Amino acid sequence: MLPQKRAFVVTDETVAPLHLPALLAGLAETGIESTPLRVPAGETAKRMAVLEDMIDRMLESRVERQTAVIALGGGVVGDLAGFAAAVTLRGLPFVQVPTTLLAQVDSAVGGKTGINARQGKTLIGDAGFFRWCEANGAQLVGGDRAAQAEAVVRACAFKSGVVGADKRDEQPSAGRALLNLGHTFGHALETELGFGAILHGEAVAIGLGLAFGLSARLGYCAEAEAARVVRHVAAVGLPAELADLGRTFSAERLLGHMRRDKKTREGRLTFVLARGIGAAFTARDVPEIAVVDLLRGAGCAA
Repeated sequence: MLPQKRAFVVTDETVAPLHLPALLAGLAETGIESTPLRVPAGETAKRMAVLEDMIDRMLESRVERQTAVIALGGGVVGDLAGFAAAVTLRGLPFVQVPTTLLAQVDSAVGGKTGINARQGKTLIGDAGFFRWCEANGAQLVGGDRAAQAEAVVRACAFKSGVVGADKRDEQPSAGRALLNLGHTFGHALETELGFGAILHGEAVAIGLGLAFGLSARLGYCAEAEAARVVRHVAAVGLPAELADLGRTFSAERLLGHMRRDKKTREGRLTFVLARGIGAAFTARDVPEIAVVDLLRGAGCAA
């Protein structure tokens, strides 16, 4: 139930022709006056200029404190619309209507939003779920609706449980911090390549393999576990290794991006590592040389 019979619907140019008419019609049937706000599609939309334009349009339309903001789209739309709702008039009601599988199982769950800056970007699953993914990965990417529905339910239930136990992100060594497995490497790749040049899920897919590779290099998990993760990522058609991107990266440049990661504390790199599949933990004492050696071993230049 919305607090006011009025809402702004934020969507992008890709989603709008597919789902916007149905949502506007549904809102109209319940007596809710809605104003669509279209933004560009893709990661590049998560920037200050787009945010300012959205807020300007809402203010020009006389937005009120009880006017809701509805995000219709994937993770980018959800992050952008949620951030706009948070900072306009000191906070507006916010509703997520995720239209992508990734948004349904990840970004739309947990309440965090944000936009990108030039300097950088704003899975933990239990072992049983990973085994399920190995067994059902082909059906998932092949469009099997039952398998996709099962994946959404499992992932949402797990993530909501983690977020519910650490609502304010106050457990830096556990809780929702562990949901960032693979993200330190993934965000560094996104920043280096430029936002929009690689999908977030693709960057994190490579990051998962690197995180497990680093864990194995530091003696936390077996090499076979790291290889199993990379093998599964590749099996479902995602890039699994840096070499899959077809270019040579600088280990030092990637490390520089990681130093600006939001999880960095007192200048020390923070990584989510694993003692095995389903056994993640946060480490703040990872030697930089270990990260550099890992990246060089993966094909990076100095």
